[in-house]
Amino acid sequence: MLLEGTASSDAWFALAERLRCRARRLGSAVYCLGEWAEPSDDRADLDDRSGPGDDGLELEELRRRRVLRAGRRNPLNWDIDR
Repeated sequence: MLLEGTASSDAWFALAERLRCRARRLGSAVYCLGEWAEPSDDRADLDDRSGPGDDGLELEELRRRRVLRAGRRNPLNWDIDR
């Protein structure tokens, strides 16, 4: 229905929200499984929202990415019913 062009804008907005939530969960899983170095137990592991390649970014892009990285390790964000 959406791709046939007969869906309302409300249907598209609802789909966009569902995709956003699912894409954030997938991004979090990718980060936790492949990009987050296993922490040691001798100190708290706080996420500073940094990432590889940050040194080469313009300030505005760096700020945008750090906002997007907020909560990337929080399993409460994985709850599909939230």
